[in-house]
Amino acid sequence: MAEIRRLKSEEYLSKEIDQSVVIEAADFNEKSQGEVVWTEIADMGKTFSAITPLPNNIIPSKQNFVCYDFETSSSGEFQVEVFLSPSLNWNNSGLIYGYQIDDGAEVEINFNGKYKGELGNWQADRIIRSLSVAKLEQGKHRLLFYAKSPDVILQKIVLHFGEIKETYLGRNHSDLINSGVI
Repeated sequence: MAEIRRLKSEEYLSKEIDQSVVIEAADFNEKSQGEVVWTEIADMGKTFSAITPLPNNIIPSKQNFVCYDFETSSSGEFQVEVFLSPSLNWNNSGLIYGYQIDDGAEVEINFNGKYKGELGNWQADRIIRSLSVAKLEQGKHRLLFYAKSPDVILQKIVLHFGEIKETYLGRNHSDLINSGVI
């Protein structure tokens, strides 16, 4: 059975490698405190752990967040690929997550709102991949991730500045640099 642990923040910076920044869900730099708490589910992700806001009987909001610090050597338009554990559309309006990079626009995505019970790749692959597009300059950045629905289970976030290279598990984890050393 999966082990559940409360998350602890550490100061790390994910770095771009081969035109991608790969951020595992549990490698956050900051999380909100309050009634809803992001919790690690050890070994639930395809490559590491997953995180989810708990308790799941309270609707989370943008005030219930985790933040990831990263650094890019590329600039311009890129794709944000979010890897989520499959969760059913139990409320018939879909499950929603959101993110914001630096002081940019908030992006909210309903990742399973159109699901009506049909079979799909996410069932066979046991992953939901959600894509959106953003733009930024090279340098250090902060991504704020939040859930607007219970049962959002985040496994990984990948920022692609080049072609997405298809792999079953996604890209390898970016180097984590202790930001206290930089």
